[in-house]
Amino acid sequence: GENVLSAGWPGVLSQSLRASLGPACVTCFLNGALGDVHHQSTLICDYVDTKERVGQTLAETVLKTLATLTPQTDLTLSSAVTTIQIPFRDMDGPFGIDMRNRQRFAADEVYARLHDKLRSKIAKRDHVLAQVQCIRIGQTAFVALPCEPFTQIGLDIKSASGFENTYIVGCANGMVGYVPTRKAFAGGGYETTLSMGSKLAPSAAEQLTQAAIDLLRAAMT
Repeated sequence: GENVLSAGWPGVLSQSLRASLGPACVTCFLNGALGDVHHQSTLICDYVDTKERVGQTLAETVLKTLATLTPQTDLTLSSAVTTIQIPFRDMDGPFGIDMRNRQRFAADEVYARLHDKLRSKIAKRDHVLAQVQCIRIGQTAFVALPCEPFTQIGLDIKSASGFENTYIVGCANGMVGYVPTRKAFAGGGYETTLSMGSKLAPSAAEQLTQAAIDLLRAAMT
């Protein structure tokens, strides 16, 4: 039958780097704060969105950057992790089933089934467990979040970080769904529309941000 799975443009990126650097090259691809971003360009009229174009463009950039890097030694290495409780959204509240400006890309019947499943889940436990991790490599820190965080969450964490370089790693150590900012809930849209993939209280963004900042500050000592 036909292939139904693809490594997408990260796969093309890896293959392109291996072709240039040799078969021993291993690519470590990490998602960032990706909840409200997409690689499709709406500004370039003739832009063709293919995995080949995105992957090869990134590979070319990586290869150019490699030539400017210098090895570092005697780095401080550390890691820390914390698990926080994030409440589920009030399904009957202002950001619940009948949320204003909701955006659905499936039939209402599909969402109805998802809502029933979510109610059953909430009846068993009123929160999710979210693991936040920080890894320090010298003056570089990686913050891992188990969700698809909105870009502003990543920017807020970076702004509060004392490290020279801070990178957000989304979709790591589990998955609790989309985490929009509180401002995004007011605007509505697909990522804030209640479903099994968007089910957390608006406080989730602040909770994850604060947990990440606390870990970063501890890693500085």
